[in-house]
Amino acid sequence: MNRYAAALLFAAGLGLAWWAFGPKPQDSFVSALAGAGPEEALALANAWKEEGAGLQSYLTSEAVVFHLGGGREVRVPLPEDRMVVVVAPYVRFSHPCEVHFMSSCQGELAGERVWLRVEDANGGVVREGEVTLLPNGFVELWLPRGQRFTFTARYGGLEARKTLTTFAGSPTCVTDVPLKETPSDQS
Repeated sequence: MNRYAAALLFAAGLGLAWWAFGPKPQDSFVSALAGAGPEEALALANAWKEEGAGLQSYLTSEAVVFHLGGGREVRVPLPEDRMVVVVAPYVRFSHPCEVHFMSSCQGELAGERVWLRVEDANGGVVREGEVTLLPNGFVELWLPRGQRFTFTARYGGLEARKTLTTFAGSPTCVTDVPLKETPSDQS
């Protein structure tokens, strides 16, 4: 065997050893999530979708969950006093959903400006103003747990209303929010 062939075999052996024992791509996800709070974990899940990272991530009423392949899972718990409800108002199309998959859920109005208002059961305003929907067409609402809220969205002369809840097991993905024309006597 000549030197060139020996060098190729040695390099191939090193490559195989690195592949077998070296860091796996999912290790970088685990490292990024180490010590991450729920807001950061949700932001990472959204960013990884945009980058095409290829990992599954979803949101329950209790945690942000990542499936990294090979049976590996990372769960980042949500706070005891708040949870996140992700809403996608739409004009023409939507999809049925109750568990928000950051890795795959896509709303119609990606990047659009929408005015919204969230009121608690007593009529107190929790959030109000214009927002830009995320690249996935959703808005993330961090709300106090154990309550009902009225969500209102306005876009291009259209309006939608929906009741949101933050109880254990409540939907984290709300996609049945059609924007429709409002009667002319409403403002």
